[in-house]
Amino acid sequence: MIKVTTVPQLPDDGTNWRLMAQRGGQGERGLAGANLVFRGTYNPDTTYDPDDAVEYNGSVYYCTATVVGETPQDDGTSWDLFLARGSILVSDSAPASPTDKQVWIDSTTDMMNWYDSSSSSWIPLNAKDADTVDGKHASDFATSTEFNEHQANDVVHRTQAEKDKLAGIESNANNYSHPSTHPDTMIDVTDTSSNFTATKLDGVLDELFTFADNGKTNIASVVGSPATASDTFNQLQTTIQNAKNTMATNLNNKGTSASGTEDLQELADKIANVNTGKKWASGTTSTIENYSLSVTGLDFEPNTILIRAERVYGGSYFIEKAYSLEIGFNNELSDWKFVVDDGGSFDSANENGDSWTIYQDGFEVYLGYSSDVTMEWIAFE
Repeated sequence: MIKVTTVPQLPDDGTNWRLMAQRGGQGERGLAGANLVFRGTYNPDTTYDPDDAVEYNGSVYYCTATVVGETPQDDGTSWDLFLARGSILVSDSAPASPTDKQVWIDSTTDMMNWYDSSSSSWIPLNAKDADTVDGKHASDFATSTEFNEHQANDVVHRTQAEKDKLAGIESNANNYSHPSTHPDTMIDVTDTSSNFTATKLDGVLDELFTFADNGKTNIASVVGSPATASDTFNQLQTTIQNAKNTMATNLNNKGTSASGTEDLQELADKIANVNTGKKWASGTTSTIENYSLSVTGLDFEPNTILIRAERVYGGSYFIEKAYSLEIGFNNELSDWKFVVDDGGSFDSANENGDSWTIYQDGFEVYLGYSSDVTMEWIAFE
């Protein structure tokens, strides 16, 4: 109503007031408010039911259908957006400088709160009186934690039908005796290291037996007789130890100190130290330099040397030389011998018979000629 006069008078439909708007009739009852249960930060392994609310990437979504493993998004199918990112804060402590009506989720308790600037305090959402349901305020209802604990309590959270079934169970139902053994086919195996392909105990035991049997077969094939693939690991150990003891005894008999407690590789390396007798070398050459035969590159210092030389020049000349440090021998076995074409022969006196030079890895001997010669030699340590 609009007043057109200054005289105090109640609004009516007379000449002093004009009607501008009139109250309408009673409208239809609105939709019931959402009864959301905040379930904390989204977990892909958790099953969510309609009206479950979660925090995901800084936003709050509520579930519209039972889902598990479906990422919250505002698609209107299984999830709807409740509060967009930026309008809420998720942390383990309250914001230092909050703004009025700011929403904060306490990550330590999963409690959703809003800031009341008039009282400078954070108020839990489930403690805020909201629309009434059946005459009760929202603060009269159980919190999400209390409701979840109630659901988890299988003693009190039963339907009447379940109670009726329990009432009919015989008194000796709890006398069940658990068996002391189980078939290995029933026992699951958790293999965190992925060592086995089987998931049941019987399969794992089969794989272990195969691994062990293959291991014995491989060892026996390398060791050889008397080891066999049918031997136990203890028997294979005894066979190998006996072989090491025998190897050590043989090394000691050859003058090389050894023990059966040494590593197998150590015993094998010591075999190279066994003295197997005098070293020797031989050769044939026709190369003569400065009227001498020179041989080097031996892996020992020669002690005894034998040489046979033949030179063909209108007949054959033969020379046989010998050297021995052990018996002090340093001369020719025979003088020069000249063999004519008709088979006759005569001896010639020897010259320079003791011209030997001994090296650590060979020798040199003076022959007196430098061509048309074939030399055969043998040297001993």
